[in-house]
Amino acid sequence: MAQRIETINFKKIFTALKKQNAFDTTTEFSNRLGVSSQNISNIINGPGNVSFKILQGLFRAFPKINHAYIHTGREPMFFDEAGGSISTYEKAPQVVTATVSSDGEEMAVYVPAKAYAGYLKGYGDPEFLGSLPAVRIPFFNIPSMRLFEVGGDSMEPTVFEKDILFCQQVLNPADIRNGRMYVVVTKHDGIVVKRLMKHRGEDTVNLYSDNKYYEPYSLGLGEIMELWYVRRRLTGQVPSPDTVEDRIYELEKLVYDLQKRLNINPGKGTL
Repeated sequence: MAQRIETINFKKIFTALKKQNAFDTTTEFSNRLGVSSQNISNIINGPGNVSFKILQGLFRAFPKINHAYIHTGREPMFFDEAGGSISTYEKAPQVVTATVSSDGEEMAVYVPAKAYAGYLKGYGDPEFLGSLPAVRIPFFNIPSMRLFEVGGDSMEPTVFEKDILFCQQVLNPADIRNGRMYVVVTKHDGIVVKRLMKHRGEDTVNLYSDNKYYEPYSLGLGEIMELWYVRRRLTGQVPSPDTVEDRIYELEKLVYDLQKRLNINPGKGTL
């Protein structure tokens, strides 16, 4: 089993901390993380992968670690001061650590629309995040997954108000996939769902709505506190009969045109 990038970087951090005399033995290191020494040995010397529980223990025990380094390998490995991670894309965004159940399984934090204001005020506050609902999502394992309820109609007809978006955090703005949908947590505009477009080398990103009544606008990367790539959605919307009929009509027309191109008598020939 191949080791994930988080595991590879965890091993590099372990080696660097040991050289700094941050701990004497693997047992002491594992005790500070709140896990067994066998777990750590299996990661450092064997094929094991680092768990969310271990990462949470690592960040608590050694607050100078740059969270982004674990997930991306981007320097620096450590910040000069404890807890010195920067929470915007001006420098290094703070990695959102997972909520873990008592049995070590990751739980996805759910952010309802009515909690948006509190989310902005409590950004990065473990106590506030712990007050939000957390659910386990089987068969869909995304590191640090977060669920956001859609508020407003700016992305209709793609997503609707009260839809729930399954999101994965984006740590590097260079990883923005143009034209894809993101949840953007901003300093002044609140939490918005938009399609993004970013040109290489620029320190701004363009935000677009699927609802054409909303004008596109630009946002500086320094305004972004968190960025979440929408991977899935849960919706309560059911297409109206008219919509279904329209799609059937379009499909029938496509088949009709294809038959004509192939010189087949529409309605009588077979493909």
